[in-house]
Amino acid sequence: MSLQIAVEHRKCLKCGYACGSSDVGLDYACPKCGAIYAKLEALQKAKAEATEADKTEANNFERRMALQDKSDQEQIGYKEAERSQYYAAHAVYLLMILPLIITQVSAVVIAFNMRHPVDESWLNDHFRWQIRTFWYLLGLSLFAGAALLVGAFSMTSFVLLGEPGLFALMFSATTVYGWFCVLAGITAVYRIGKGWYRLSRRESP
Repeated sequence: MSLQIAVEHRKCLKCGYACGSSDVGLDYACPKCGAIYAKLEALQKAKAEATEADKTEANNFERRMALQDKSDQEQIGYKEAERSQYYAAHAVYLLMILPLIITQVSAVVIAFNMRHPVDESWLNDHFRWQIRTFWYLLGLSLFAGAALLVGAFSMTSFVLLGEPGLFALMFSATTVYGWFCVLAGITAVYRIGKGWYRLSRRESP
């Protein structure tokens, strides 16, 4: 019995010949060129898979390049922001050493504006350090001012009334005022000096 059968309506992927009812041949090969259908189909499938893999790799490469460009832009933006924060921190320390109320207020306003509550960078540590320094100095100044007012009131009362106890109160209040001034000066020199020195070394205070 012959192993040859009629093959109809099958197109060869190599030569493009389409089998007809008059063609008699092996069912797995082209009757015109003799190419094996299964091998041609496997080759075509392999080429399609390779093309798809190349396309996927090209898309992945473009995506990686886009992410890299975005990362580079973010790094540039971060460095610009860090530079502005660095100079702002220097400006705050400079304003804090000036013995004027307006400069002290300006310094703490700048520090508040440049500080990021969720940022843990070394520059953000400086802004927190500066803000705390302002509050420490403000508290000491308020105590010193209160002692000065008590001393001035006591001195005025002593001059008018001549009571010895008022003189003792005036002396005590003046002494307390002097100690608070000394403590405020030490605090300012230590915290501003330490912070500014660490800032120049690009370290946390």
